[in-house]
Amino acid sequence: MSNDDEAQRLQRLREQQISKRIPVIKSDKQLSRAATRRKDWSKYTLADALRDMPAKWLYMFVGFIVGLLVGIAVLWAVKAFWAPYGALIIILVFTLVGRVFGLAEDWRHE
Repeated sequence: MSNDDEAQRLQRLREQQISKRIPVIKSDKQLSRAATRRKDWSKYTLADALRDMPAKWLYMFVGFIVGLLVGIAVLWAVKAFWAPYGALIIILVFTLVGRVFGLAEDWRHE
């Protein structure tokens, strides 16, 4: 092997390693898939938007809504000075649990 062949081989190897290091962004893939699937944007409904949304955001939103409902129920049922703080913690916990479940769902479909 000459020095030129060796240099070209090392250059190709370096380019392969760099291309493998750059991750493909899943949200871009989902957006392009949603855009190609939906030709007629006038008939794009809220259900279509929720279906095209990544699971980590959808589950986090659902967790927030459930946490909000449970937090309001705690505020209504418990008349203590710590109830608003407890409700905020409940909302935060439900949101984080929703995010974790959404990430697990997204990882399952990769």
